[in-house]
Amino acid sequence: MTQLRIENNKGELIKEVPIDVGRVLLSQLESHDIEIPNACRTGMCAACMCKIVSGSEHVIKNLRGEPAFPL
Repeated sequence: MTQLRIENNKGELIKEVPIDVGRVLLSQLESHDIEIPNACRTGMCAACMCKIVSGSEHVIKNLRGEPAFPL
């Protein structure tokens, strides 16, 4: 398991949660009562996009959405 650190826009810690890098992040965050804006649940609309500060080497970059949306 990897620890995910969630910060506000000032870099202040909001919450740390364990995540499995092999599972969908959105559903894991929801299981920890963390609400992330979302619409399509498949990565197509980009409503759930967030900034990765570090650890991006663990991100599986096989997006199923539109190629115009950067990861």
